[in-house]
Amino acid sequence: MQWSILVAVLALAGRASATLAVQDGKFSIVDSVSASIISSDSFSSSSPALVHEDEDRRPLSETDVLKLAFTVTRDGKPFQPQQASLVVVNPLHSGNSPTTAQFAIKVRPNSGKAKWDSSSSPAIQTQLASLDATTVDLTLVVGHPHEPEPLQIHLGRIQLPPSFAAPTSDPSLLLPKHWEAEKYAPQPEIVWTFRDGEKSVNPIVALVGLAVVLAPWVVLLATVPRLVPNGRFPLPSGTTTLFLLSLLALESLSVISWVYFLPVLHTLPYFAAIAATSVLTGRRALGEMAHARKTRAAAAAAGKVPVSAERKQL
Repeated sequence: MQWSILVAVLALAGRASATLAVQDGKFSIVDSVSASIISSDSFSSSSPALVHEDEDRRPLSETDVLKLAFTVTRDGKPFQPQQASLVVVNPLHSGNSPTTAQFAIKVRPNSGKAKWDSSSSPAIQTQLASLDATTVDLTLVVGHPHEPEPLQIHLGRIQLPPSFAAPTSDPSLLLPKHWEAEKYAPQPEIVWTFRDGEKSVNPIVALVGLAVVLAPWVVLLATVPRLVPNGRFPLPSGTTTLFLLSLLALESLSVISWVYFLPVLHTLPYFAAIAATSVLTGRRALGEMAHARKTRAAAAAAGKVPVSAERKQL
């Protein structure tokens, strides 16, 4: 029992003797346009920053950015405190405006380093504008439950640009940045054209296409009188009929697929089947016609078949 009490007392004594410190601090004012440093002050918990009065530090412009960097240690080792914030105080506040604005600063647990930038979020400018002041005091506060009192380092007094004193009228800027309020704000109306209007075809191109389509039919009609001198078509055989029907089916399928915009992959098997049928029946029909012509020619040479009968069979 005595040993446990002694261990607890030693632990409390060691915890009480631990010291929280801020080292390698730097408070800078940077021009965001030219990226040039306007002023930079170093500070630590043992030697606070040099306090600049109003006449020593010029007023901030619209493009100036406040930057703060420091390292938190405990007994010389990097440490992450429970609280680290920059407190902005309005020294000449009125009864209707708030007196302070507090900005939390994230400290890395492994290195104890922390950075803060006034341009990191629009909410920072909104909170500064809520103070309704052009002159403010800046104080860095670092604290932890194991420390009796937090560290307070006065960074000086600065003059904000006049635009900071005018509160913003955009309520979305009051929300935290990670809420991404702009994604859920009213968006512009979406206008979509599902199908463009039909384009007119060049008349010359249309006439050329019409001539290409009609040319085979013109040639066919021109050869009919030479193929049928007496004006009567011979009766086709069964194979020839199948060949002509397959050609008609192939032509009909081409027209249907073109008019109704049928997919090529869906109609390709039908085209292949009809084309194969046309090739087989065409070769057989041509072979039969050639054999019949040779037979008639041989019979005519022997004088067994008159010429008029031969022309009828053709």
